Amino acid sequence: MNDGPMSDVHGLTPWIETLGTRDWRAVAEAHSALVAAGQEGVAAVLAGLAHADPRVRRGCAGFFDHHGTDACVPGLVRALLMDSVANVRREAVHSLACDRCKESPLQADAVPLLLDRIENDPSYKVRREAIFGLTRQAPDDRAHPVLRRVFADESEHPEVRKMARHVLRLLDPRFRAETDALARAHQAAPARV
Repeated sequence: MNDGPMSDVHGLTPWIETLGTRDWRAVAEAHSALVAAGQEGVAAVLAGLAHADPRVRRGCAGFFDHHGTDACVPGLVRALLMDSVANVRREAVHSLACDRCKESPLQADAVPLLLDRIENDPSYKVRREAIFGLTRQAPDDRAHPVLRRVFADESEHPEVRKMARHVLRLLDPRFRAETDALARAHQAAPARV
């Protein structure tokens, strides 16, 4: 990440730095100002993904949840794969995976990136967000073996395993049938005294 001061892109640096605050009103005002700046605002937010302050980087990644376009994808992918701070990576995962808040869906195939984070990110919060992000994508059989591995092998973070099971039940009809059959068999078993 950039250790020096961020170069001021069209005088928008104060708005970029505001994205890193906890004041939601100030953040909303910054979003409005950056959107009003058009392409210059988007360029400034992309540059903000390399800001020295991880809170600003996270805020910039979060900006693209609502205002992301295909132009932001390479910057989000860099943040997703290379940022040293888990909260920045988690926010980048969400912004790449979730098209619900965007004016138009991103054209990038996010599934391989999500699967990579599920299997390789050291942060369980990033992995959990990536698993949930699969529910925001078109159903994709590439996710099933990865989610099955997580469900079978994850022991350190039960919430990751639970999320994998939940998403598998949503996305994989075979897994849903298997778990339903196990539940029925368990209910039918005689109670032990």
